[in-house]
Amino acid sequence: MTEGKFGIKPAFVYIVNNVNGPDIIGAFLSYNDPIYLFVHGMGWYLVAAMMAILWYYLMNGKIEKHRSGPSIFSRIQMVEKEERLKYWQIYLFCAAGGMSHLFIDIIGHPAYIHAGTLGTDIPWGVVWFGDNAFLSLDWILSTGLFPCGQAYIPAIILTIGFSIGILLALAWGWHTHKFWNFTKGLLIVVGAVFVILLITYFIPIPDGENFFNARFDGDFTYFGDPANIPWLIWLTGGEADFGVMIYLGLFFFAPLLMLYYGFKDLPRTPNNAAPAGEQKGAQQPAAPYLE
Repeated sequence: MTEGKFGIKPAFVYIVNNVNGPDIIGAFLSYNDPIYLFVHGMGWYLVAAMMAILWYYLMNGKIEKHRSGPSIFSRIQMVEKEERLKYWQIYLFCAAGGMSHLFIDIIGHPAYIHAGTLGTDIPWGVVWFGDNAFLSLDWILSTGLFPCGQAYIPAIILTIGFSIGILLALAWGWHTHKFWNFTKGLLIVVGAVFVILLITYFIPIPDGENFFNARFDGDFTYFGDPANIPWLIWLTGGEADFGVMIYLGLFFFAPLLMLYYGFKDLPRTPNNAAPAGEQKGAQQPAAPYLE
């Protein structure tokens, strides 16, 4: 899948930032400190830009053991320019690692905990978007209402419309004999559904709590404010699809895209070089940092 381009050093930058990235600041600040919440959230994109400067020199430096000088630092030298990982590539690996870390944190931690001397309702498995906006597993579930899978009329209409859109996209690709046209059609359909869900997420159902109390005899589960149930629920049948779309888009697909654009311009490693019949001109030598 990576065509042999995702070598040791790019993988090392990604893995270290995946394991430790946004948690680093937790060694110095409490978990409910605004600075910690900023770093352990979407602010990581800005922090990664600073971290990438350090990683740039770590990944592109080498120690010349035959050089002399007053200290070990005198032996450190940058590799040749054409052999270096570019700053923007390292930034993408740092940012992707941090976002993948948050992907696990959200589903691997409760949203809030009671932490003794720290107090109650300490944000734990959350990503802060500013003010009181947090993305957590509880928020994802709050975009649904349970028991879910209900056959509400708006949900039926949206499902039929989505299915027709997929068929039209498939027909477009089949008629033009171009897979990319099917992909474009699919993206248009998914994008249109997402916009509809996004709009209806901010529109409350009038007297929604009483409506669902009557429908389920008062026995239903909603992770948000029952007095402010969004119109979205009628379109999803109570499934938490909208929250899952947001979660996967930000913390799964976005890191994958960053990894792809980070390594796609790198040369192949020697063991994965293109066969002679596929080469155009002289084969580009693999850079030492990928060996």
